[in-house]
Amino acid sequence: MNNGGMSFGKESLSVPASQLAGAAGLLLLVWVLLLYTAAYFHAPGIPQAKTAPLSPATSDWRAVMGEIAEQDGELTVAGFNDSGEAFLIWELDSIDAGDWPVLNLSVENFPLNYVLMLAWKTRIDGEDHFSRLQVPRGGRQTYLLSRLDDWTGRVGEVALYLHPQPQTSPPLALDHPITIRSVSLGPDSWPARGRALLTSWFAADPWEMMSPSSLGIYPDIDEGIRFTPMVFALFLATLVVAGQTLNLARATQWIRLGGVLLIVTVLAMQLRWMAGLADQRAASNALYAGLDDPQAALKLYDADLVELTLAARDVLPPPPQARVFIGADARFFRLRAGWHLRPHNVMTFLPGEDIGGVDQVRPGDYLFLYRRQDLMEQAREGRLRAGRLLASVDLLLDRGDGGLLRFVRPGD
Repeated sequence: MNNGGMSFGKESLSVPASQLAGAAGLLLLVWVLLLYTAAYFHAPGIPQAKTAPLSPATSDWRAVMGEIAEQDGELTVAGFNDSGEAFLIWELDSIDAGDWPVLNLSVENFPLNYVLMLAWKTRIDGEDHFSRLQVPRGGRQTYLLSRLDDWTGRVGEVALYLHPQPQTSPPLALDHPITIRSVSLGPDSWPARGRALLTSWFAADPWEMMSPSSLGIYPDIDEGIRFTPMVFALFLATLVVAGQTLNLARATQWIRLGGVLLIVTVLAMQLRWMAGLADQRAASNALYAGLDDPQAALKLYDADLVELTLAARDVLPPPPQARVFIGADARFFRLRAGWHLRPHNVMTFLPGEDIGGVDQVRPGDYLFLYRRQDLMEQAREGRLRAGRLLASVDLLLDRGDGGLLRFVRPGD
């Protein structure tokens, strides 16, 4: 600001206060129109709210997993089952999904490393349908269920399913009950669509299914236009309105104004990203703060696999003298077992069943098993058949459905 003007070139630009106020009003109008446009394309049709929301009483809920209780008139999840899960069902009098396409939800004390899913059952197919929701943070979150293909027909049950983040987090014992302050189904409306967009843009971003052996995503309810395109649409609208208000005529003036607005926009997005990173760090600290590597390993979601690999290490000769094949009930756990067993000479497949056959196995090779009760029962009899593999074996470590065995005579 210089003598009542603004400098975007060699000369100062003097803009009356009334013109600045008009520009601010115009810019606000443009922003509102952009948000309404996003809301319009956010769900099919035009919102026509005609009925009040449908809300369950605390007594309307029942738990088929975990424990629920009533506290100060609110529903609480007091504990999980042994797998760290809770499944809460709200039975309805068969509503038409098309009349109730909006879900409003407010939950407090939700674990940072947990997943919240919406489940429902329709009268048409009787099947359970699931869709993941953003991690709750205490305030009201809104979702447009009309964006889901399976939200249709007559709905007889709605449920909330809580479980640990797949392949990243262990089951938890709750230090504090999870409070479900409110749940409701409502009609489509402009405010609901706007809240759904805000839920998508500003919800917490938890650790996903990422590990040394697996990369992937579990998408939330698709909330339409993403945050980044909307922010840059607002940036362009601001640039045009501000440039016209300041009567910018030179290209250098437009470049300077655009540079300033772009820096502000990027900083705002960076702050939002840093807030999400802070949530992720808080989730990690809640699980692993103050623990050394061996202690932290036993807090992983596959702590039983860690314990089994530690026991196997005590039996195996020093690495890399022996070859260790791995058999498990899923490829993911074969890869995880290989990660935990290294630097042993590991091969994350079971010959004869996954890759190759008996010709790959030599006397003295080892086989590590996890969640393979069928093969462990055979190993206790001293013989093993897995696909094309038939071998005499010695059982060296027996932990129920997992353990370690050594091949004596492959092909025998």
